[in-house]
Amino acid sequence: MKKSLLFSAIISINTIIYPAISHSNEVVYMGFGSIPCTGYLGLPQDDLVDSLLYDWALGYISGTNMYIMHQGGNFFDMKSIDYTDSYKKGFSKFMNEYCLNNPSSQLIGGVMQYMGTLQNTPSRK
Repeated sequence: MKKSLLFSAIISINTIIYPAISHSNEVVYMGFGSIPCTGYLGLPQDDLVDSLLYDWALGYISGTNMYIMHQGGNFFDMKSIDYTDSYKKGFSKFMNEYCLNNPSSQLIGGVMQYMGTLQNTPSRK
């Protein structure tokens, strides 16, 4: 029963996740970050949704860091981030507040605002 509920939840979430954001003919980002805040706020606020957003955000920040480090710029120091439930809940609270204050935005805006709270560290390139 739990597996079928999890599968149904993932399928339901994926139906609103995959509109890609384009710049000309290039895909700039896709996935959970492209969900509008209004859509996110309408999802069940549970561990599954928290984990999907948190994992997407960590991947986005990591990918951004790889690009920045390759360019020799200041990267976002992720050592203050941990993978505990309490940290995930804090991140979800941050995103909920962002979306309540910016309902017409997409989740990526909140993730980028969150990135601004992380310490910038110079690359060693």
